[in-house]
Amino acid sequence: MVVFYSYGSHFKADKDLGISKCENCNYEAKKLLITEKYKIKLFYVFPLFSKVKNRGIFCTHCGNIEPLSKKEYDEMKAK
Repeated sequence: MVVFYSYGSHFKADKDLGISKCENCNYEAKKLLITEKYKIKLFYVFPLFSKVKNRGIFCTHCGNIEPLSKKEYDEMKAK
C-alpha cells in the first residue's frame, strides 16, 4: 500500500495594511498581515495536521516577516 502525503508552510493574507516603508529593505512596499501555517496533508488534499508557525507583517518586496504576538495580531486584524 502506498500513501501519498504532502507537507510544508502555507501563507494566508488576512488583511492589506497598505503601503509603507519596510525596516528591512528600506523600500516603500505593500504590507500584508499574514498567518503562516505548517500543514501535513494526506493524498495532497485531506488535511491531517495544521499548526500556526508565525503571525506577522509581511513585506511584499523583500519577503521579510515582522513577528507579532497573538494579542498584537488580533488587535491589528480587528482595526
